[in-house]
Amino acid sequence: MVEATRQNATTGNLSAICEVCVTMMHRRTRLAAIAVIMPNLDVQIREAGPRLLERPSPSLNCDKQED
Repeated sequence: MVEATRQNATTGNLSAICEVCVTMMHRRTRLAAIAVIMPNLDVQIREAGPRLLERPSPSLNCDKQED
């Protein structure tokens, strides 16, 4: 199984596990080219998580302690 994470309207990142060595493989690609790059494979497309800069409020969990 291959997972495609959409980065914007046209591109994304493919992730899969190698059948031989069980290592994660990654490839950046155009979403329109997935059927050509990964023929006969089940590719799940999901949206990328929010970026840190796009969060409405920062996390208050930090190690910085004020004296």
